[in-house]
Amino acid sequence: MANLQSSLALWVLKLDSELVFSGDGGTTEAGYPSQRYGVEWSNRWKPQPWLFVDVDFAWNHARYVGDVAGGNYIPGAPDIVASAGLAVQQYGPWSGAAFWRYIGSYPLIEDDSVRASPQSLIDVQVDYLFTPNLQLRLDVFNLFNRQTNDIAYCYTSRLPGEPPEGVADTHVHPGEPRSFRVSLSYRF
Repeated sequence: MANLQSSLALWVLKLDSELVFSGDGGTTEAGYPSQRYGVEWSNRWKPQPWLFVDVDFAWNHARYVGDVAGGNYIPGAPDIVASAGLAVQQYGPWSGAAFWRYIGSYPLIEDDSVRASPQSLIDVQVDYLFTPNLQLRLDVFNLFNRQTNDIAYCYTSRLPGEPPEGVADTHVHPGEPRSFRVSLSYRF
């Protein structure tokens, strides 16, 4: 296919110690040895001089190696990540883009009994060039106002009134709701 750039990568990563989030300290600490392998496929197509199409896909198999108490899944390691984008560049005074990104479900604890929900978002932008130096831009983040989480963890915590041993639960940092940014730029 004309004007297509495509790359395929097969990879393996072995670590002596995987960094793991510690809910008690709110930090990361050294964990068990791990092995990851996967495939990444990236594509960029230019069907018209002013139109770009980007599609990327990654699959990952991540596990602790050796005898690990509680299971060998690595918390926070998604199996699938994908993205796609459509960009219009200088179609007259107009430019713009729409980008979709997807992060698949991932284990929150080593036995894979608790998983994070998959996340999918679309962001868009529109630009108008008044003069070669003056540009107006509108960005819309999380176009469809999806309820997402930037990250999720599962660990034991204790709130007032809960049992002394605490409660194992999922803790999240919520993603941003739909938001807008308007900018006017001038290049000297």
